[in-house]
Amino acid sequence: ATFFAEYGAPSYEIDQGELVAFANRDPFLSHGLVSDGPAAGERLFEAPVIAPKRTRLLRGAPFLSTGTYPFHCPVHADMTATLEVNAAGTPLPPDATPPAAGVKLRTARLAPLVKRRVVRLSVNPSEATDMTLVVGAGGVGLRRIERTFLVPGARVLRLKLSRKAARALKRRVAELRPRGAKRIKLVARASLTDVAGNPAASSGSRAIPLPPPRRP
Repeated sequence: ATFFAEYGAPSYEIDQGELVAFANRDPFLSHGLVSDGPAAGERLFEAPVIAPKRTRLLRGAPFLSTGTYPFHCPVHADMTATLEVNAAGTPLPPDATPPAAGVKLRTARLAPLVKRRVVRLSVNPSEATDMTLVVGAGGVGLRRIERTFLVPGARVLRLKLSRKAARALKRRVAELRPRGAKRIKLVARASLTDVAGNPAASSGSRAIPLPPPRRP
């Protein structure tokens, strides 16, 4: 999607079985993508409506056989294009297996969170997937991100926290320390959707030591 509520080209060509990502490069408007189904309500492929500067997998595209498939934006009826699937490659077989993605917190101390405002973690998606990741500690929301991974495998993410989130965490720590709490739980939760539309969830946690309360 590009500026003025248009797709970047009138037609796109892919091989059978090829993964496709939909990117919204319109700086102002949200856009999505949905096939003009051969029957009322039927969708052969789609990407959800997303805000500017975001990307999502084109779900269903790798399962298409050779042909020409028109599509449109679900929020802008005049925004249309076609997807051409050529004879190269092979369509993917039907897939009902949910994706997996191990989530591991790498931040082990409080200082990186409240002073440097950084949390480090690793994810290991088992296949191409869209992921929404939410990180929190002690009931305080720290960061929410959305990522699209086109290939499986482990990668380390370094997430920068806002000043507001760091201050909220610092206040929470100040509440817990007088109660004798020795640790605060850092949690990351991931929601996944693969190219077949199968949903899944994964999470990881780590106990972060708290400094002892100051003596009067």
